[in-house]
Amino acid sequence: MEALNRFFKLKENGTDVRTEVIAGITTFMTMAYIIFVQPFILKNAGMDEGAVMVATCVSSAIATILMGLWARYPIALAPGMGENFFFAFTVVLGMRMNWEQALAAVLISGILFLIISFLRVRHMLIEAIPDSIKYAIGAGIGIFIAFIGMKDMGLIIRNDAPDAIIMLGPIKQLPVVLGIIGLILTIALMVRRMKGAILIGIIFTYILFLLFGWVNFPTGGGQTLVSAPPSLAPVFFKFDFTNFFTLNFLVVVIIFLFMDLFDTTGTLIAVGARAGLLKDGKLERATPAFASDAIGTVAGACLGTSTVTSYIESAAGVESGGRTGLTSIVTAIFFLLAMFFAPIVKTIGGGFPLCIGGSAEPICNINPILGPALVAVGAMMASALRKVDWDDYTVSIPAFLILITIPLTFSITDGLGIGFVALAILKLVKPDKDKPRPWLIYILGLLFILRFALLPLT
Repeated sequence: MEALNRFFKLKENGTDVRTEVIAGITTFMTMAYIIFVQPFILKNAGMDEGAVMVATCVSSAIATILMGLWARYPIALAPGMGENFFFAFTVVLGMRMNWEQALAAVLISGILFLIISFLRVRHMLIEAIPDSIKYAIGAGIGIFIAFIGMKDMGLIIRNDAPDAIIMLGPIKQLPVVLGIIGLILTIALMVRRMKGAILIGIIFTYILFLLFGWVNFPTGGGQTLVSAPPSLAPVFFKFDFTNFFTLNFLVVVIIFLFMDLFDTTGTLIAVGARAGLLKDGKLERATPAFASDAIGTVAGACLGTSTVTSYIESAAGVESGGRTGLTSIVTAIFFLLAMFFAPIVKTIGGGFPLCIGGSAEPICNINPILGPALVAVGAMMASALRKVDWDDYTVSIPAFLILITIPLTFSITDGLGIGFVALAILKLVKPDKDKPRPWLIYILGLLFILRFALLPLT
């Protein structure tokens, strides 16, 4: 215990081992939903669910241990919500890259992030993008995630008419009703500020489906609740660099890099301020914190998962008294233990064919167990809209375009592209007073114009 006290400076930070352990468990409970959600999302890209689950747990543990031992901050990391949707739905399904090429883009973005973590360019990149645009990106992705969650619940569907409009789903069907009940409970727990509300909501909805016979508990038919972790082989070091020199690959790398940079910066500042770790408004050990995040992304790509980033849910552990890296170490241990519960993860993430209108063939495949969690996460991310400066049209109009275009085009890339092109034009028409020309904004706008110009006609 004394060794832990000396290394993590527990007494100096006003904490002790017991408090740090409780904080670490609390942080894990609030973000453990990613263990279920990540395989569910990346299977849309054609990736093996069991392997992705193990990659998620291991990469989260590696990055979180680094954060705990090197930066010594009570901040946990895992594959980011938003980045995983960009990976599966935009890069793979939208841009028609295979998931091996998408992993290669994640790897390169992680390496670039690691490089800029030690350079002044990190501050240049952060400062170049207006805060309102950063908030709009997070909110737009949040709305996109909530949209996917509602579709996975069966709450909304796309009809088969030529105009393919979105309409209310079969809300009288039992699986959809159970999903709605799960969403109501999850939201109620969030309103009550219950720690681990999203995870509790997933477990509660899962129990409902067990009771009504829509899923089977993984201890019957020769199955076991606990098992050896699935093999990583289907996704381990599966990189494809055949499109390395294309504009699309460059754009994807840049977006992965910026998303991770913004997520990490926002989380470090927010959690650091809450924990009293900021000195004169700055983190003393910002470089190892950013580097831990970057190494986590590189490790995650090698293992077979999307961008690893710092989690705002770490604030729950801080609220429980966590002040040092020992909190992160405890969280990492629980991520490693979670690998042995693959059967229950697979059961929760499986989804259900739902026949609508008595049709003999199911017209959609839904997952009302995880859908409510996505809606809840999307709602939290959309809360960033309150920080957008709506009075400054040079940023509010691009922010609005990003906000509506991401979900409507089903593409994070297209949403960001339209927003950055608009931002570049408006900043060219009316540059900020007493500030240098935002050349990085102009370059990004030009890159997206080139990408749109090179898109095939549809």
